[in-house]
This record gives sequence, C-alpha cells and structure tokens, in this order.
Amino acid sequence: MATNPTATNINKGLRLPCHPDFALREVARACADVGIAHDGDADRVFLCDEDRALIDVTTSWSITALDMLAKDTSVQTKPLSRR
Repeated sequence: MATNPTATNINKGLRLPCHPDFALREVARACADVGIAHDGDADRVFLCDEDRALIDVTTSWSITALDMLAKDTSVQTKPLSRR
C-alpha cells in the first residue's frame, strides 16, 4: 500500500496515521487478523484488529510488553556515566 515515497515527500499518498481509512479497508479486503501501518519514515504507527477497530498506543505497548515477558525477553540497561 502506497509504498513509493518520493525524496521530497516521504508521506505522499500515505494518509497515515491521521487518516487510516485506506489501511482499514485493506485489512478487511485481505481478511487479515491484524493491520499494521506506518507513515513514510515510520515515526508514527497504528494497529487495527480483524474487525477494523483501531488499537490505541497504550494497548499496543501492553501487547508488546506481554509478548516480551512471555518470551523472557528483557532489555539490558546500565546507568549513564557522568562526564
């Protein structure tokens, strides 16, 4: 979907995530279980379920966290050094 960004406007033709109607229709057309769409430089994203219901950002982070916990995946962190 709209996968040909230009050098002058990476979001040209995407209409996402502000207007996700096109992606929601594609999820229904493809009988997909989930839809994931982002804008041209992928700094914004939205998810929807098979019923074309948008999934808010808090829920998507929760889904990610639960998946990481189920896989025993953790992020290793260390304190920032002071200069």
